Parts: sequence; C-alpha cells; structure tokens
Amino acid sequence: MRRLAGRLRVGVVVPGWSGPGADVAMPALQDLLWRVARDVEVRLVAVRHPRLRMPYRDAGGLAVVPLGFGTRAGLVGRAVVGTTGLRTLRHLHHDRPFDLLHGFWADEPGAIAVAAAGTLGLPVAVSLMGGELVALSAIGYGAALGRGGRWGASIALREADVVTVGSRWLERDLMSRRPDVAVRWMPLGVDLTRFAPGLSGAVRMDRSPVVLSVGSLTEVKDPVLLLRAFARVRTADARLVVAGDGPMRAGLERLATNLGILARVQFRGAVPRVALPDVYRGADVLAVTSLHEAQSMVAVEAAASGLPVVGTSVGVLPELAAAGGGLVMAGREPAAIAEGLDAALKAATHDRLGAGARAYAAASWDLDAAAGRLADTWHDLAKGMSSASSDARPG
Repeated sequence: MRRLAGRLRVGVVVPGWSGPGADVAMPALQDLLWRVARDVEVRLVAVRHPRLRMPYRDAGGLAVVPLGFGTRAGLVGRAVVGTTGLRTLRHLHHDRPFDLLHGFWADEPGAIAVAAAGTLGLPVAVSLMGGELVALSAIGYGAALGRGGRWGASIALREADVVTVGSRWLERDLMSRRPDVAVRWMPLGVDLTRFAPGLSGAVRMDRSPVVLSVGSLTEVKDPVLLLRAFARVRTADARLVVAGDGPMRAGLERLATNLGILARVQFRGAVPRVALPDVYRGADVLAVTSLHEAQSMVAVEAAASGLPVVGTSVGVLPELAAAGGGLVMAGREPAAIAEGLDAALKAATHDRLGAGARAYAAASWDLDAAAGRLADTWHDLAKGMSSASSDARPG
C-alpha cells in the first residue's frame, strides 16, 4: 500500500556512490541529494560501487545499500545485477515503505527502478545523466553501443512516470526521439557561495590570460581539439591550464610539444573538488570541447564563478550562450574554437560574458532551487498529481 502521510520516503538507485573513506562518486549529485534529504528521507541502492556488501551511511548521513557488483558485465551479469537490485528494493520497501523510486542514469539504474516500482505499485522517476542515448562508435562511448544499455534505457524511458534532464539541449534531443515521454528540466545545481567570482586564495603573480579546461582526459572530452584550438589562439601571452587526468595525458603532452605550445600549457592533473573554486577564479575563460555532455557541471561551476564559457554545442552551453554567458561555436574546427576564445578574452567582451554567466547560473543552477525542483517532482509523483508532466517542453 502506498504511504502518503508524513515525511516523504524515496528510494534512489545509482550506479555507484562514495564508500566509507572513499573519493566522491559524483559531487554534484551528492550535493543535490544531501540538500534534498533535509526534508525528504532518501535511501540509496548503489549498484556497482563501492565494492562491498555492507550497508553504511555516507558523509552526509544518507543510508546506502551497496550491491558491490563492480564491473560485472554480459547479459548474464546484467541479469544478476538487475534481479539483485529488484530484490533489494523490495526488501527495503517491506522493511520501511517507499513513496516512490528514482533511478539516476536511465540505463541500468533506471531499469532496476522501474522494474521495482512496477512490482511494488509505486510511481517512479528516471534521470538522463550521461551517455545513455549515445552511441559514439569511433571512440567506444555511450550506453547505446551495447544491447544491455539500449535495452535498459528503453525500458526505463518507456515505464518511467517522469524523466528528468539536466539541460535544454538534452531535453530537445530526448523529445525528438521519444515525444511520448513526460519530461522535466531538472539540472544539477551548484553552491553559489562556494563557486563565486572574486580573487582566489592564491592570487596569480602574472596577469597572462588563462584559458581553463576541467575534466577527464578521455576521448569524449576531446582534449585533442582543445590543444589544436589553443595553438591557434592569437591573444598575447595566453596560457592554457588543463585540470584533470586520464589515459590520454602522455599523448597530449607529446601533441603540445609538436604544436609548439608546451611552454604555455600547464597539465595540473586531477584537482580535488575543494580546490576547484580557486582554480576557476584563477582563470579568464573555460573551454569545453566535448563530443557529448548531458549537462556539463564544469560549465555550471565556471559560470557561477563568473567565467565565460566557450565551446561546442553540448549540454548547457547553448542555453548559457543564449543567455549571454558564453559562446558556442558552429562545428568542431580548431580555428572556430580559437576564434571564440580570442573573442572571450577581450576585456569588454569578457566582462559582459562573465556577468551574463554568473547571472544565468544564479537564475538557473542554484543548489537550493535544484533541490526544491527535485522535491517538488517527488511530491507530485507521490500524490499522483498531473503536474508531474508540467514543464514538459523546452521553455
């Protein structure tokens, strides 16, 4: 029987979560769930990571039940993961009934959430969070490359009562594929007091313009395009700071040498999240050259920090550019990206775009507002209100 009285109880399914003493699995999602858990009881089932089977409470006090399956793959492996997830949610519901379920990522977590909701008679939400609809075969990226990923996403999108997305760009993409789906625009938020304009704690000694890139050095982020574009930047004394690490780093350092820009490029490696606000404040523009972004939290964080964002037409970049907070370049030519970077580094344009970026971040991505949108959606679903499908088209 559905429980509607008292504090809302929500079962959340995620691919992984931060284990005891471990690094944060996805900081923006953690921040969101910690914030919404002030008013809603949230219990998490972590499907793949951490690799343990003992329930625990994370640093924010959320109850986490890890299934500990790691990278177990194949159709048989996925079937075991799915049935275990379903059984776990049914057990948790029997012990302390949920009002609804929510799967973050619309492939495996989403499929598990909708299957459990169907057997328990609960409403269910699913969030598109990454490459669930993507099949970039040239770089082996996207859940849609495999049968299991395609099947999981198809089930999740078909059976969910509402699907949430983090950008208008992704909303339009989803609606072009599945016009029958009830969609809510629900971007992950950012703490505007932590990510804010201002002098960093370690003020730069020089005033050379700084182009910043933040993210993993993997093919979907296309750091090769980043370096080739920066090699064409004309702004005098411009430097590139690459904050992130990954399997492509050694090759990128060789490419920077071949392009003759290594002396102007700093490969910082992975940067702890606590240090990121100062990294943004120490830069002048953020470059995003990704092949795909569902939202792009680095663009959100940079915009909140008052940085113009220049890059490709992915995630929040088109809406940020439309709001006067950045520049989206047509195509993926290095010369076009370089042109955008040069434009954003000009003093008058830089100040205008930076102010627009911060204003749009404050209006659209405030963490408290994001938590409020999520809580409202959950309450709507639990009450069976038709407003669960409001804001179902791009605004």
